[in-house]
Amino acid sequence: GGVPVPLCFCDVSLSEMARVGEGDERWIVKEREDGKNVGNWHWQETNCLRFTEEGLREKLFGLSLTEGSTLGSFQVSELTKLEGDCYTYNRKGKMYLFYDMSANLKWTGPDNTEGTIELPNLSDDIETGTMEIRVTCTSSSPNSDTIRQEIKKMGVPVLQTAILSFLQELKNRIQSKTPAPPPAATTNTSNSEKPTQTQQDKPKEAPKSNSGSTKSFDLHLNFGCNRSQLYDAITNPQRVMGFTSAPATIDLRVGGKFEMFAGSVCGEYKELIPNQKIVQTWRMKSWPENTWSTVTMTFTGEEDTKLHLKQENIPARDSSGSEVLKQVEQGWQNNFFSRLRSAFGWREEDV
Repeated sequence: GGVPVPLCFCDVSLSEMARVGEGDERWIVKEREDGKNVGNWHWQETNCLRFTEEGLREKLFGLSLTEGSTLGSFQVSELTKLEGDCYTYNRKGKMYLFYDMSANLKWTGPDNTEGTIELPNLSDDIETGTMEIRVTCTSSSPNSDTIRQEIKKMGVPVLQTAILSFLQELKNRIQSKTPAPPPAATTNTSNSEKPTQTQQDKPKEAPKSNSGSTKSFDLHLNFGCNRSQLYDAITNPQRVMGFTSAPATIDLRVGGKFEMFAGSVCGEYKELIPNQKIVQTWRMKSWPENTWSTVTMTFTGEEDTKLHLKQENIPARDSSGSEVLKQVEQGWQNNFFSRLRSAFGWREEDV
């Protein structure tokens, strides 16, 4: 019902319009010679599955699944698999995160009890109540079913909260990196128009050392082996990888560095007296940057070895705000010494 617009009012005549299969340079977004996607305006994708895997491993390692349970302390010991899709994409200058993944975890507890946790559907539309989590107990124990039910009752809500918190932090981190619009073209300016010192980029501050409230604890343990056997088991990378079932690198010398549990724990040796004493800096990747504790292990006794482990300067909380002390202490007990005893058949007796 409108009035037809004469062709003479149009900017382009029919003869000038691009025919099917032909391109008109006025309507084509050309690739820049420098390869830049100005203002991040056009669609781009970046695979971040491995980055997400590393972050989730740090978030869940040592997570307590049965806090306060009479059955004992059971916790996440390993992220064994993360598969699927996880990528960031930007469109019209905004960043977004998409994920559709599945994950498998391993949990451990007292008396070498262990099992798996399967998360078949980690997608960006899940909510706490709809996250599917399957718990199994793989070790033979008369209490296997009771332990499994306890983890389902107490640990599943904790695990859901931790995973959703991590995914939300990841999403916020991605979205906060939305690029700013490109600066407008500038012309020559006079000295009075040059940026001042406060307007120019300032050098980054050096990371701060561990400060504020710190924690410490002591472990007194007894092993049915001599000191040289225990010292070797703790410092030999092949033996450590054997009983932890995780990658480890150890450069056994003063100033040498070590990593265990696929890099979730790392540090540097400060003092080494074979079969007598180990002093090392020690940290988890989830701790604030440049935050280090000190671990001192002293070996005494002859046939039966008494080990005194003291860990000092432990931060009160990690980078996500979670409490650290109990996580570290239980990690030593369940993920390190309990597995060591099981692997070498050395009896367990705390003194």
